[in-house]
Amino acid sequence: MQNNQNLKDRLPFETLDLSSLSRANRRRPYQLFEKIFLYLLTKHGWDLPALKIGPLKIIDATMISLRLNLFKWAHYTSLTAAVKLTFCFDPLNQLPEQLVLGIGKYHDNYYLDQIKLIPGVTYLFNRGYSVIDRSAFGGKDHTRFD
Repeated sequence: MQNNQNLKDRLPFETLDLSSLSRANRRRPYQLFEKIFLYLLTKHGWDLPALKIGPLKIIDATMISLRLNLFKWAHYTSLTAAVKLTFCFDPLNQLPEQLVLGIGKYHDNYYLDQIKLIPGVTYLFNRGYSVIDRSAFGGKDHTRFD
C-alpha cells in the first residue's frame, strides 16, 4: 500500500495494519475467502488444476508462556519464560506432521531449518516468515518457494 498512491487515495485511512486486518477478518467464515480466491483465479484466467501447486502444507509457530521460576532454561524476558512450537501442518488430514520445540526468544525463522521440506509440496507461511532468505531453501531437492 505504501507504494500505490492510487490505492491510498481511495482508502478512508492513512495506514493499514496487518494485525488489525487479521482481527477484523477472523470472524468471517473461511468460505468467504475461498469464494474470493476462486473468483480471482477465474477472473485472471488461471486454471487451478493447471497450476500444479502440489499438496499444501502450512508452517506456523506459536509461543507458550511459562513461569520463569519453574523454567529457567526457557528464559524469555526478565519476568517470563517461553517456548516456541513450530509445526508443519497438513490441512487435508488436519494433523501436524512435524513439530519443533525451542526456546521462545528466537524468531520463527530460527527453527524453520529444522522442518524437513518435501519437493513438490506447496508451503504456506504466515507473515512471521516474511523475511526468510528463500534462496536457502532451493537446494538440491528442488523445493520451490514462489
